Amino acid sequence: MISCVHQLTRDDLVKILTEPKNAMVKQYKALLAFDGSSWCSPRTRLGAVADRALARETGARGLRSILEAVLLT
Repeated sequence: MISCVHQLTRDDLVKILTEPKNAMVKQYKALLAFDGSSWCSPRTRLGAVADRALARETGARGLRSILEAVLLT
């Protein structure tokens, strides 16, 4: 069996970060709210996270580690 897999685009990765019910951005917003902080990141910054995932060729699986590294710095 042969199947074709297409590369996710930058927009696809940003949607993965923001749109699903349990999206990572929603999870981090909730975690920051526990500490009294807020999440303020425009879509352009999420696009930079998506660009880094594309550059590393990790796709959607690499988004969490990239986002955590950005938040910890």
